[in-house]
Amino acid sequence: PVTTATPDPAQPASGWFTGLVLVTLAGVDEAQGSGVAKTEFQLDGGAWTAYAEPVVVTGDGPHTLNYRSVDRAGNVEQAKALALKVDATAPVTTADFLPVGQGTVPVSLAAADATSGVDRIEYALDGGAWTAYTAPVNVSGVGAHELRYRAADKAGNVEEIKAATITIEPEAQPTILISGVADGTSYGDSQDLTIAWEVAGANIKSVTGTLDGRPFVSGSVQALYLLPLGAHTLTVTVETNAGGRVEQSVAFSTRTSSDDISALIDRFEAAGRLSATGAYKLQDDISKVMVSEDKGRDRDKKKIVKKLERFVEAVNDPKIVSDAQVKATLLRDANALIVANDGQPV
Repeated sequence: PVTTATPDPAQPASGWFTGLVLVTLAGVDEAQGSGVAKTEFQLDGGAWTAYAEPVVVTGDGPHTLNYRSVDRAGNVEQAKALALKVDATAPVTTADFLPVGQGTVPVSLAAADATSGVDRIEYALDGGAWTAYTAPVNVSGVGAHELRYRAADKAGNVEEIKAATITIEPEAQPTILISGVADGTSYGDSQDLTIAWEVAGANIKSVTGTLDGRPFVSGSVQALYLLPLGAHTLTVTVETNAGGRVEQSVAFSTRTSSDDISALIDRFEAAGRLSATGAYKLQDDISKVMVSEDKGRDRDKKKIVKKLERFVEAVNDPKIVSDAQVKATLLRDANALIVANDGQPV
Protein backbone atom coordinates (compact mmCIF):
# COMPACT_ATOMS: atom_id res chain seq x y z
CA PRO A 1 0.00 0.00 0.00
CA VAL A 2 0.90 3.67 -0.35
CA THR A 3 0.27 6.20 2.41
CA THR A 4 0.11 9.99 2.11
CA ALA A 5 0.41 12.51 4.94
CA THR A 6 -1.37 15.87 4.75
CA PRO A 7 -0.71 18.51 7.43
CA ASP A 8 -3.36 21.05 8.44
CA PRO A 9 -2.56 23.88 8.12
CA ALA A 10 -0.53 23.39 4.96
CA GLN A 11 3.25 23.66 5.10
CA PRO A 12 4.00 27.41 5.47
CA ALA A 13 6.44 29.22 3.21
CA SER A 14 8.67 30.00 6.20
CA GLY A 15 8.99 26.29 6.96
CA TRP A 16 7.68 26.89 10.48
CA PHE A 17 4.20 26.11 11.79
CA THR A 18 3.06 28.62 14.41
CA GLY A 19 0.69 26.38 16.33
CA LEU A 20 -0.77 22.92 16.71
CA VAL A 21 -0.65 20.81 13.52
CA LEU A 22 -3.08 18.03 12.57
CA VAL A 23 -1.71 15.41 10.14
CA THR A 24 -4.15 13.23 8.22
CA LEU A 25 -2.86 9.88 6.97
CA ALA A 26 -4.50 8.06 4.06
CA GLY A 27 -3.43 4.59 2.91
CA VAL A 28 -4.53 3.06 -0.41
CA ASP A 29 -3.74 -0.29 -2.00
CA GLU A 30 -3.41 -1.04 -5.70
CA ALA A 31 -6.65 -1.47 -7.65
CA GLN A 32 -6.61 -5.29 -7.65
CA GLY A 33 -4.86 -5.55 -4.28
CA SER A 34 -6.11 -7.05 -1.05
CA GLY A 35 -6.92 -3.64 0.49
CA VAL A 36 -5.48 -1.72 3.38
CA ALA A 37 -5.62 -3.52 6.71
CA LYS A 38 -4.22 -0.77 8.89
CA THR A 39 -2.21 2.46 8.95
CA GLU A 40 0.12 3.29 11.80
CA PHE A 41 2.40 6.11 12.84
CA GLN A 42 5.37 6.87 15.07
CA LEU A 43 5.82 10.41 16.40
CA ASP A 44 9.26 11.63 17.48
CA GLY A 45 10.64 8.15 18.05
CA GLY A 46 7.73 6.93 20.17
CA ALA A 47 5.90 3.64 19.83
CA TRP A 48 4.15 2.66 16.59
CA THR A 49 0.45 3.45 17.06
CA ALA A 50 -2.63 2.46 15.04
CA TYR A 51 -3.95 5.46 13.12
CA ALA A 52 -7.59 6.33 13.83
CA GLU A 53 -7.80 10.14 13.53
CA PRO A 54 -5.54 13.06 12.58
CA VAL A 55 -2.26 13.02 14.49
CA VAL A 56 -1.68 16.00 16.78
CA VAL A 57 1.80 17.53 16.51
CA THR A 58 2.62 20.27 18.99
CA GLY A 59 5.50 21.71 20.98
CA ASP A 60 8.22 24.08 19.78
CA GLY A 61 11.05 22.55 17.78
CA PRO A 62 11.51 19.93 15.06
CA HIS A 63 9.29 16.84 14.87
CA THR A 64 9.36 13.68 12.76
CA LEU A 65 6.23 11.71 11.97
CA ASN A 66 6.96 8.25 10.53
CA TYR A 67 4.03 6.40 8.95
CA ARG A 68 3.20 3.26 6.98
CA SER A 69 0.35 0.98 6.01
CA VAL A 70 -0.13 -2.79 5.86
CA ASP A 71 -2.44 -4.54 3.41
CA ARG A 72 -4.58 -7.60 4.08
CA ALA A 73 -2.04 -9.81 2.34
CA GLY A 74 0.54 -8.82 4.96
CA ASN A 75 2.63 -6.51 2.76
CA VAL A 76 4.18 -3.74 4.86
CA GLU A 77 4.90 -0.40 3.24
CA GLN A 78 8.37 1.05 3.63
CA ALA A 79 7.99 3.68 6.36
CA LYS A 80 7.93 7.30 5.21
CA ALA A 81 8.78 10.37 7.25
CA LEU A 82 7.23 13.82 7.46
CA ALA A 83 9.45 16.50 8.99
CA LEU A 84 7.67 19.35 10.77
CA LYS A 85 9.02 22.42 12.53
CA VAL A 86 6.87 24.19 15.10
CA ASP A 87 7.43 27.60 16.67
CA ALA A 88 4.29 28.69 18.48
CA THR A 89 6.09 31.06 20.86
CA ALA A 90 6.60 34.72 20.04
CA PRO A 91 9.97 36.36 20.71
CA VAL A 92 10.52 38.30 23.92
CA THR A 93 11.84 41.86 23.89
CA THR A 94 13.41 43.59 26.86
CA ALA A 95 14.01 47.29 27.35
CA ASP A 96 16.96 48.74 29.22
CA PHE A 97 17.33 52.33 30.30
CA LEU A 98 20.76 53.75 29.57
CA PRO A 99 22.24 56.54 31.74
CA VAL A 100 19.75 59.40 31.90
CA GLY A 101 20.93 62.72 30.50
CA GLN A 102 19.49 66.18 31.07
CA GLY A 103 15.79 65.61 30.36
CA THR A 104 16.55 62.65 28.05
CA VAL A 105 16.16 58.91 28.66
CA PRO A 106 17.85 56.60 26.11
CA VAL A 107 16.07 53.23 25.80
CA SER A 108 17.82 50.16 24.41
CA LEU A 109 15.79 47.20 23.05
CA ALA A 110 16.90 43.57 22.64
CA ALA A 111 14.89 40.51 21.60
CA ALA A 112 15.44 36.76 21.86
CA ASP A 113 13.71 33.79 20.25
CA ALA A 114 14.86 30.27 21.10
CA THR A 115 13.38 28.44 18.12
CA SER A 116 13.16 30.10 14.68
CA GLY A 117 15.11 33.23 15.66
CA VAL A 118 14.33 36.96 15.75
CA ASP A 119 13.40 38.58 12.45
CA ARG A 120 12.92 42.21 13.54
CA ILE A 121 12.24 44.62 16.42
CA GLU A 122 10.11 47.72 16.03
CA TYR A 123 8.91 50.54 18.24
CA ALA A 124 6.40 53.40 18.38
CA LEU A 125 7.02 56.46 20.54
CA ASP A 126 4.14 58.44 22.01
CA GLY A 127 1.57 57.17 19.53
CA GLY A 128 3.77 57.60 16.47
CA ALA A 129 4.25 55.16 13.60
CA TRP A 130 5.91 51.79 14.07
CA THR A 131 9.61 52.09 13.18
CA ALA A 132 12.34 49.48 12.72
CA TYR A 133 14.68 49.48 15.72
CA THR A 134 18.36 49.98 14.89
CA ALA A 135 19.77 52.01 17.80
CA PRO A 136 18.75 53.22 21.29
CA VAL A 137 15.71 55.49 21.25
CA ASN A 138 15.98 58.85 23.01
CA VAL A 139 12.89 59.82 24.98
CA SER A 140 12.88 63.46 26.04
CA GLY A 141 10.71 66.25 27.38
CA VAL A 142 9.03 66.77 30.77
CA GLY A 143 5.85 64.70 31.10
CA ALA A 144 4.56 61.20 30.44
CA HIS A 145 5.90 59.15 27.54
CA GLU A 146 5.23 55.66 26.25
CA LEU A 147 7.66 53.74 24.05
CA ARG A 148 5.80 50.70 22.73
CA TYR A 149 7.82 47.83 21.30
CA ARG A 150 7.48 44.34 19.88
CA ALA A 151 9.46 41.77 17.92
CA ALA A 152 8.62 39.21 15.24
CA ASP A 153 10.37 35.90 14.67
CA LYS A 154 11.22 34.12 11.43
CA ALA A 155 8.19 31.85 11.82
CA GLY A 156 5.89 34.89 11.76
CA ASN A 157 4.95 35.05 15.45
CA VAL A 158 4.52 38.66 16.57
CA GLU A 159 5.05 39.52 20.22
CA GLU A 160 2.24 41.13 22.17
CA ILE A 161 2.97 44.84 22.54
CA LYS A 162 5.00 45.83 25.57
CA ALA A 163 6.11 49.30 26.59
CA ALA A 164 8.59 51.43 28.43
CA THR A 165 6.48 53.92 30.36
CA ILE A 166 8.46 56.98 31.37
CA THR A 167 7.42 60.04 33.32
CA ILE A 168 10.11 62.70 33.12
CA GLU A 169 9.70 65.13 35.98
CA PRO A 170 11.22 68.60 36.45
CA GLU A 171 14.79 68.48 37.75
CA ALA A 172 13.78 68.47 41.41
CA GLN A 173 11.57 65.37 41.04
CA PRO A 174 12.53 61.72 40.39
CA THR A 175 11.87 60.16 36.97
CA ILE A 176 10.13 56.76 36.96
CA LEU A 177 10.78 54.30 34.13
CA ILE A 178 8.68 51.10 33.85
CA SER A 179 9.29 48.40 31.23
CA GLY A 180 7.84 45.05 30.20
CA VAL A 181 4.12 45.78 30.12
CA ALA A 182 2.02 48.17 28.02
CA ASP A 183 -0.81 50.21 29.48
CA GLY A 184 -4.22 49.06 28.23
CA THR A 185 -2.91 45.87 26.60
CA SER A 186 -4.50 42.43 26.95
CA TYR A 187 -2.14 39.44 27.19
CA GLY A 188 -2.82 35.74 26.68
CA ASP A 189 -2.40 33.82 29.93
CA SER A 190 0.14 31.40 28.45
CA GLN A 191 2.69 34.23 28.40
CA ASP A 192 5.21 35.50 30.94
CA LEU A 193 5.92 39.17 31.54
CA THR A 194 9.23 40.43 32.90
CA ILE A 195 8.30 43.71 34.56
CA ALA A 196 10.99 46.07 35.78
CA TRP A 197 11.49 49.70 36.73
CA GLU A 198 14.20 52.20 37.43
CA VAL A 199 14.11 55.56 39.15
CA ALA A 200 16.44 58.41 38.28
CA GLY A 201 16.99 61.45 40.45
CA ALA A 202 18.42 62.59 43.77
CA ASN A 203 17.15 62.49 47.37
CA ILE A 204 15.17 59.29 46.89
CA LYS A 205 14.11 57.70 50.16
CA SER A 206 12.31 54.55 48.95
CA VAL A 207 10.94 52.83 45.86
CA THR A 208 8.20 50.21 46.10
CA GLY A 209 6.16 48.29 43.58
CA THR A 210 2.84 46.46 43.79
CA LEU A 211 0.85 44.27 41.43
CA ASP A 212 -2.85 44.30 42.25
CA GLY A 213 -1.97 45.69 45.67
CA ARG A 214 0.55 42.97 46.53
CA PRO A 215 4.30 43.59 46.75
CA PHE A 216 6.13 43.07 43.47
CA VAL A 217 9.90 43.13 42.92
CA SER A 218 11.43 44.88 39.91
CA GLY A 219 12.76 42.40 37.36
CA SER A 220 10.41 39.62 38.43
CA VAL A 221 8.99 37.25 35.82
CA GLN A 222 5.23 37.01 36.17
CA ALA A 223 3.63 33.86 34.73
CA LEU A 224 0.26 35.19 33.66
CA TYR A 225 -1.60 31.91 34.19
CA LEU A 226 -0.99 32.48 37.92
CA LEU A 227 -3.07 35.67 37.79
CA PRO A 228 -6.87 35.73 37.56
CA LEU A 229 -8.26 36.44 34.11
CA GLY A 230 -9.21 40.10 33.83
CA ALA A 231 -7.84 43.49 34.88
CA HIS A 232 -4.54 44.11 36.71
CA THR A 233 -2.59 47.16 37.83
CA LEU A 234 1.12 47.61 38.45
CA THR A 235 2.03 50.64 40.58
CA VAL A 236 5.46 52.05 41.38
CA THR A 237 5.71 54.55 44.24
CA VAL A 238 8.70 56.77 45.01
CA GLU A 239 9.09 58.68 48.28
CA THR A 240 11.69 61.43 48.57
CA ASN A 241 13.71 62.57 51.58
CA ALA A 242 11.79 65.83 51.48
CA GLY A 243 8.50 64.02 52.05
CA GLY A 244 7.39 64.09 48.43
CA ARG A 245 5.63 61.19 46.74
CA VAL A 246 5.56 60.27 43.04
CA GLU A 247 3.45 57.40 41.75
CA GLN A 248 3.08 55.76 38.33
CA SER A 249 0.67 52.99 37.34
CA VAL A 250 0.24 50.71 34.33
CA ALA A 251 -3.04 48.83 33.78
CA PHE A 252 -3.26 45.64 31.71
CA SER A 253 -5.46 42.57 31.45
CA THR A 254 -5.19 38.82 30.92
CA ARG A 255 -7.32 36.65 28.66
CA THR A 256 -7.33 33.07 27.40
CA SER A 257 -7.94 31.21 24.13
CA SER A 258 -7.67 27.70 22.76
CA ASP A 259 -4.16 28.62 21.58
CA ASP A 260 -3.25 29.67 25.13
CA ILE A 261 -4.64 26.42 26.52
CA SER A 262 -2.58 24.43 24.01
CA ALA A 263 0.55 26.40 24.92
CA LEU A 264 -0.09 25.83 28.63
CA ILE A 265 -0.45 22.08 28.05
CA ASP A 266 2.96 22.11 26.34
CA ARG A 267 4.38 24.16 29.21
CA PHE A 268 3.04 21.85 31.91
CA GLU A 269 4.26 18.75 30.05
CA ALA A 270 7.75 20.26 29.65
CA ALA A 271 7.80 20.98 33.40
CA GLY A 272 6.87 17.37 34.23
CA ARG A 273 3.46 18.36 35.54
CA LEU A 274 1.62 16.43 32.81
CA SER A 275 2.56 13.04 31.39
CA ALA A 276 3.20 12.73 27.66
CA THR A 277 0.10 10.53 27.37
CA GLY A 278 -2.06 12.99 29.32
CA ALA A 279 -0.77 15.97 27.37
CA TYR A 280 -1.47 14.22 24.05
CA LYS A 281 -5.07 13.46 25.10
CA LEU A 282 -5.64 17.08 26.14
CA GLN A 283 -4.05 18.43 22.94
CA ASP A 284 -6.24 16.09 20.90
CA ASP A 285 -9.36 17.43 22.65
CA ILE A 286 -8.38 21.09 22.33
CA SER A 287 -7.46 20.59 18.65
CA LYS A 288 -11.07 19.59 17.98
CA VAL A 289 -12.16 22.88 19.58
CA MET A 290 -9.79 24.77 17.26
CA VAL A 291 -11.22 23.05 14.18
CA SER A 292 -14.71 24.30 15.06
CA GLU A 293 -13.43 27.77 15.99
CA ASP A 294 -11.67 28.11 12.63
CA LYS A 295 -15.02 27.89 10.83
CA GLY A 296 -15.98 31.19 12.48
CA ARG A 297 -19.72 30.52 12.40
CA ASP A 298 -22.17 31.39 15.18
CA ARG A 299 -24.01 28.12 14.62
CA ASP A 300 -20.86 26.24 15.62
CA LYS A 301 -20.88 27.69 19.15
CA LYS A 302 -22.87 24.72 20.51
CA LYS A 303 -20.32 22.34 18.97
CA ILE A 304 -17.49 24.31 20.52
CA VAL A 305 -19.17 24.16 23.93
CA LYS A 306 -19.69 20.38 23.63
CA LYS A 307 -16.04 19.86 22.69
CA LEU A 308 -14.91 22.08 25.57
CA GLU A 309 -17.10 20.05 27.93
CA ARG A 310 -15.31 16.90 26.75
CA PHE A 311 -12.01 18.67 27.40
CA VAL A 312 -13.22 19.49 30.93
CA GLU A 313 -14.08 15.81 31.47
CA ALA A 314 -10.52 14.88 30.52
CA VAL A 315 -9.05 17.52 32.83
CA ASN A 316 -11.16 16.17 35.69
CA ASP A 317 -9.79 12.65 35.14
CA PRO A 318 -7.01 12.17 37.75
CA LYS A 319 -5.31 9.68 35.44
CA ILE A 320 -4.81 12.51 32.95
CA VAL A 321 -4.31 15.51 35.26
CA SER A 322 -3.10 14.90 38.81
CA ASP A 323 -1.52 18.30 39.54
CA ALA A 324 -4.09 20.46 41.38
CA GLN A 325 -2.82 23.79 40.03
CA VAL A 326 -2.68 22.52 36.45
CA LYS A 327 -6.22 21.22 36.83
CA ALA A 328 -7.50 24.51 38.27
CA THR A 329 -5.83 26.54 35.51
CA LEU A 330 -7.13 24.42 32.63
CA LEU A 331 -10.64 24.25 34.09
CA ARG A 332 -10.71 28.03 34.58
CA ASP A 333 -9.62 28.68 31.01
CA ALA A 334 -11.95 26.09 29.47
CA ASN A 335 -14.91 27.50 31.38
CA ALA A 336 -14.02 31.02 30.25
CA LEU A 337 -14.24 29.81 26.63
CA ILE A 338 -17.50 27.95 27.33
CA VAL A 339 -19.04 31.17 28.67
CA ALA A 340 -17.65 33.15 25.70
CA ASN A 341 -19.53 30.71 23.43
CA ASP A 342 -22.82 31.20 25.29
CA GLY A 343 -22.52 28.04 27.39
CA GLN A 344 -22.76 27.40 31.10
CA PRO A 345 -19.57 26.73 33.09
CA VAL A 346 -19.10 23.17 34.31
